[in-house]
Amino acid sequence: MEITEVLTKAKMNRGYPRLWCEHKALINHNWVRNTRYDRSFINNTYVLRKNNTGKFKVSGKGTDKAIIDITGKHVDSSFNPENNKLNKWIISNETIIIQATN
Repeated sequence: MEITEVLTKAKMNRGYPRLWCEHKALINHNWVRNTRYDRSFINNTYVLRKNNTGKFKVSGKGTDKAIIDITGKHVDSSFNPENNKLNKWIISNETIIIQATN
C-alpha cells in the first residue's frame, strides 16, 4: 500500500483547532471532491475511512482541487496550535490518519 505523508500547520478557527488539508496527495490517492467518508477519533488520532454512504465529504473545486476541513468544538484540544506546531496527515487510497506533532 502506497502512502504519502503531508505536514500542515496547526491553526485555529473561531477559537477552535482546525484541521485543513489542501494538497495534491489527496487527489493522487483518489480523495477527490465529493468523496464520502466516515471519521473517528482514537488515541489522539483522527481516522478518515472512505465510505460511499459516509457522513462527511471532501470539498473543493473541479477535479484538481480537493480539501478536507475539520473544525469546530468537536476537534480535540491536542490539535490546538498552543500544544503542537504541525499536524501530520498519512494519506492512502482508503484511509487518512491525522496526528498532532511537535
